[in-house]
Amino acid sequence: PPLTGDLTGLPVVRVPAERVATNAEVDDAILTAIGAADRLVAVGGVTTYDDAIRARVERGALGQIGFTWHGPPNLEVLVSRRPDLLLMRLVNLDQADALTRVRAAGVPAVPSFQWAEPTYLGALEWVKLAGLLTGREREATEYFDRIAAQTAAVAAIGAARPTRPSVLWAYYGGGQRWFAYHKGIEESFVQDAGGRSAFADLTEPWRDGGTALSTERLTELARDADVWI
Repeated sequence: PPLTGDLTGLPVVRVPAERVATNAEVDDAILTAIGAADRLVAVGGVTTYDDAIRARVERGALGQIGFTWHGPPNLEVLVSRRPDLLLMRLVNLDQADALTRVRAAGVPAVPSFQWAEPTYLGALEWVKLAGLLTGREREATEYFDRIAAQTAAVAAIGAARPTRPSVLWAYYGGGQRWFAYHKGIEESFVQDAGGRSAFADLTEPWRDGGTALSTERLTELARDADVWI
């Protein structure tokens, strides 16, 4: 039907999308989880934990449009791969202009802010959007329900623990920098699983960013943590 009123001028994504591009590895993982990784025609790049996707990139079967953490997608490569859909992860609103340019180039793009969800099940639920767009709604719902049940089982075990081990959750950011989360979905899951954060006070307001720490400072602050992740 014609788009009128508030819908006038909005981009149209025809589903199910048969050719999909992504600019973040987590979306590659989501598509893999619902059996839609074969739809990929372009990804962020060769840096991935998925051996099968990396092999496809290395032999040129998948285009490299760049990861969202480093900048906007490479329009020339993106357009040449003719995707029906770009799952475009935006790390901040400064990248909104890039979304506009991608759409102006004729590529249907759906923005993702999964990383900004305040709960881990909220972040997981974005798998249902990928399922809707690729015609894999049943697979996406089954995947969500299975993981949600597993997390509930873990939380039940955690609630029964007589003591809570101290847990450090951090990731390496390069240049001897580590990002340790004081509040976020990782910390919430650690809490529900029966641990307690080495850093966080979970009564503080939620925030999506971590604090950058040097290796020396991280080691000093987390010296007594029982578990390091």
